[in-house]
Order: sequence, then structure tokens, then C-alpha cells
Amino acid sequence: MLTKASRSYFHRTIINGHGAGRNIAASACHFAGVCDECARKPWLHLPACASNLVLFSRTGHYPAIEAERFWHDARRKYPNAQFIGLDHEYADFERLFGGIQRFATATLWDAAIAIASCTHLVTDQSPQLAIAHGLQKSVTVSVACEHRDCIFLRPSAEYPFVDESSLREYGIVCI
Repeated sequence: MLTKASRSYFHRTIINGHGAGRNIAASACHFAGVCDECARKPWLHLPACASNLVLFSRTGHYPAIEAERFWHDARRKYPNAQFIGLDHEYADFERLFGGIQRFATATLWDAAIAIASCTHLVTDQSPQLAIAHGLQKSVTVSVACEHRDCIFLRPSAEYPFVDESSLREYGIVCI
């Protein structure tokens, strides 16, 4: 349980991303006492069904300058992908990038099970990305370069348009 003091620390450290030079992802691990070695292993375990499904999820919270190219490239690479997300996110995606089949999820739990079952997730900085990181799923992530808060450098995570060497300057953890 978070005390008033720890909530204040959590907000300064995690929400504002000011944890000893760490980004939000690194700060969250530090705050929760998760070591780098532990972060390399799945820490979220969910029931899953085997599938060859690639999922797209786009919240649009941080519309990166490179996002339009990112999503058009992803559509070409994964033409049979399906979309998970809220109604307005789905409508916005179709408006911007064309029609896509929707994978129905009524709750975030349903989305988590879908992510656990997919082979790859293409997403932006979102709850779906946090779930995929916890599961150590293969991801391709659209990152707003001015908000590099949700990046974990790991073998199954790809961040097109982001120079990995510059990430280290921002305290991005390499797991």
C-alpha cells in the first residue's frame, strides 16, 4: 500500500519521469524493486491460446512525427494484422490508415489475453505495450521522440526511427 509520502515519491519519480535520470519505465522498475535481471524475464503470466495473430494497437496519445510512416510500413509488413483498442481508437486508425479487421476485446483483461496469444504486437506507448513488456512479447513500437518514456531495450522489442545510442543518454534501461 502506498503511503502519502510514497505516493508523492511515486508521482515525482514515475509519473513525471524524474527518478535519478531514469525514464518512466526504468523509474517504475526501480520504485517496485525490480532489478535489471528480473526485468529480462516475463513478470506477467496470463492464459494464452497459440495463434499466428499479429495485433495492432494505436492510442494516438503521442502522435510521433514519424507515426504516419511507421503505421504505413507496419500495414505493408503485416497485411493480415488485426486491431485491438477502444472504439474511437479503431475509428481513428481506420480514418488515418485504412480498413483493418478488429479483434474484439471488451476489457483490458481481454486485450491482455489477446496480447499473450499473439505472435507480435505493433503499438505505441500504451497499456498494451506495458502488457507486452510484462509478457516479454515481440513488439514494434511507435515512439514519440520527445516522450521516450516507455522504452525497454530488449531483443524482442523494436523501435523504428529511434537511435538506440541516443537512448542511453536518456537513462533508458537495456534489458
